[in-house]
Amino acid sequence: MANKQQLRKLRTGTIINATPKQQESQLIKALYKVVEYLQDRFSKSITLEHNKQ
Repeated sequence: MANKQQLRKLRTGTIINATPKQQESQLIKALYKVVEYLQDRFSKSITLEHNKQ
């Protein structure tokens, strides 16, 4: 089992985010707005999609 020091070293540079689900939801909404804008401005043939990772 890893001790605290090993965990700290392992997680160096990692951002611990308390609200990733909310941020992903906001990102999806923003993407839809961007797609709508691009389709209105340029062409209905533009398609963008969000793939969860």
